[in-house]
Amino acid sequence: MQFNVLRDYTFGLWAHFRRRGMDPIAPVQVLGEPGIGKSACALAAAALIGTHLNRPVVDLALKPNFNGSPDSAVLFYAADLSSFLPEDIGGIPKTGMQSVCGTEMMVTLYAAQRWMAPFCAPGAVGVLCLDDIPAAAPAVQVAVRQLVLYRRIGQMRLSPGVILFSTGNRREDKSGSSTLPAHFCNTVQILTVETNVEDWCEWYGQQQEHAPVIAAFLRFRPSHHSKLPKDADKKGSFATPRSWALLGGVFTVAEANGVLLEVASGLVSEGIATEFQAFLNVRNTLVDPTKVLRDPLKVLPDPRKVLNSPDKAYAMATGLGEVAAEWRKGVDAKKKKEAPLMFMRAVGHVTQRDREYIATAVSTYTSNGGDITSLVQAARTNKGDALVKSVIDFLANTFNKTGK
Repeated sequence: MQFNVLRDYTFGLWAHFRRRGMDPIAPVQVLGEPGIGKSACALAAAALIGTHLNRPVVDLALKPNFNGSPDSAVLFYAADLSSFLPEDIGGIPKTGMQSVCGTEMMVTLYAAQRWMAPFCAPGAVGVLCLDDIPAAAPAVQVAVRQLVLYRRIGQMRLSPGVILFSTGNRREDKSGSSTLPAHFCNTVQILTVETNVEDWCEWYGQQQEHAPVIAAFLRFRPSHHSKLPKDADKKGSFATPRSWALLGGVFTVAEANGVLLEVASGLVSEGIATEFQAFLNVRNTLVDPTKVLRDPLKVLPDPRKVLNSPDKAYAMATGLGEVAAEWRKGVDAKKKKEAPLMFMRAVGHVTQRDREYIATAVSTYTSNGGDITSLVQAARTNKGDALVKSVIDFLANTFNKTGK
């Protein structure tokens, strides 16, 4: 199951049971390779709930003392079970007086952990993610079963508006995971999430301060998107969607300090980092995509001669998409207005050697925040432009072939 499908299905479960005023049953248990965004899918589902209810998502790991009213936010928390003790789930035992059948008696009660309490408040809404269950200690897995099966811990019970989402790596991935107990497996929906480069690039393009060149490289070399621990280099590094996102976040600093290759090697492995650096070197030898956008015919009078290899053509196509999307999202009104037409003309010019790169440029543009509506409008108002027409004709032909 792909990331977006799983996210939408989780939201659908929440909405289904909420409409009926029922507790959600059969929590989602997601298994998959390390670092592919399983817990991120839970957060994405919480974001959908937030959009539906017009409420912000509050991550209780970042705001542990959140004390807002139940209808003011959508709650989220990812409990890292691989580092938990049983009492981190079941609560700390304490003694206290309680009326039992009309008689005051000394009994043992359990004080739930602070992160658990907001999910039990009347009217609470959110997603509680039980992360990395297969790597948890057996005693923790037993404690989790009470939460999964009965939706309660001690005297505290989850609000019906809270959906449980659990994750784990698979044993075959050699990531330190154990087989889940049979009683646990029999109470959850065991689903497998798969990596998808295009979905990930779309998500990545929405992140702030992340170098867009990461997504461009992964579209060029999609097989490097996700590797397994057995593929790690001698240092133990291997590429995953998570490690690529980390590299995207530190890319600017690493490049400015001249240590990009070393940093990339430590995150995605030495071999893949070397390929990534080679891709950057190709981009750096090309004409600045910004200049090509402004005047493609003058800057690249003969694109077939300059973009004479697939890596160069690909690098230019993605570069144009990145810059155009940046202009379209920016605050400069002139650039924002001109970006769609300039992008279409530039792409039409540089792809003379191979029109297939038009799709690469457009997907890069949209995944980095450029709106497809602006391209449609530019095409409609500039039908007589031969460069624009070449782009539109290719896209129309592609959609006709795929039946879209």
